[in-house]
Amino acid sequence: MIFEAHRGVANEYPENTLPAFEAAHKLGYKMIECDTKFTADDRCIFLHDRSCYRTARTSDGGRVPDTPANELTFDEIRSWDFGLWMGERFRGTLAPTLEEVLEFVARTEVPLKLDNVFMSFKPEQREIMYRIIERSGTEEYMGFTCKSLDQVEYHTARFPKCTIHYEYHVDAPFDESVIARAAELSKDHRFTVFIPMDIKATAWFKGPHATPENCAIAKKYGELGLWILRTEDELRQAKELGADIVETDGSLRP
Repeated sequence: MIFEAHRGVANEYPENTLPAFEAAHKLGYKMIECDTKFTADDRCIFLHDRSCYRTARTSDGGRVPDTPANELTFDEIRSWDFGLWMGERFRGTLAPTLEEVLEFVARTEVPLKLDNVFMSFKPEQREIMYRIIERSGTEEYMGFTCKSLDQVEYHTARFPKCTIHYEYHVDAPFDESVIARAAELSKDHRFTVFIPMDIKATAWFKGPHATPENCAIAKKYGELGLWILRTEDELRQAKELGADIVETDGSLRP
C-alpha cells in the first residue's frame, strides 16, 4: 500500500510548500498530492485556495488581502510568507514555483498527483504548465487527475510516461463503463481510480463515496486510491476495501 501526502505533510508543515514536500520524502511517502495556480503574469505556483488569505502573511505576521491569486503578480505573492501561519519556525517559506517543485521531483523521484484544478486554467496557461513539465524531464513522475474521458485521452497522448488518476465529477454516478473506457485509454500508463472514503473529511463531496462494490470495480481496471484518511480506523477500513493508495494529510505515516 502506498501512502500519499495530501498537500505534503500538511498537518505539521505549511501545505503546498517545499518544506511540506521535503518532509513527505523524508518520512517515506511515495506520492504527493498538490495544487497549482497561475498568477496574473502567468507564473505557475503551488497554492490550494483561490486566494492567499488563509496561508500567507506579511513579514510582520499581518493578514494579506483576500484577492484571487490570478489577480496578483508573481512578485506580489513572493513578497509574502507562507510559513508563518504554521509557526515562527517556518518563517521565510515561499509559495514555490512549478520549476522549483520539479527540481525537487527530479532529485527525490517522488511522484506528484496534480489536482484537477489545472483544467480551470486558460488554455495558454495549461500550455505553459505542460511545457515546463516537458522541459524538466520529470514526465514519468507526473500524475494528472482527470475527471472526464477527454481529459484522459489528451494527457495519455501528450505524456506517454505519465500516470492517470481518474476521479468522478461530483454529480455523476459511478459507472463501470466509464471506468473501463478510461482504463482502455490509459492502457500504456499507470492507471488509478480515486474514490473518497465515506468519512468526516469527505462529507462535503456530493458524488459517490467508497463502497465494496465500486472499489471492486476500480480494482478490476487499475489501482484503487482512497482519500482523505486521518485515523487508524479509517486506514483499517481502506485496507478492507482493497486500497492500493491512501491519501492522508500526514496524520497517518508509512
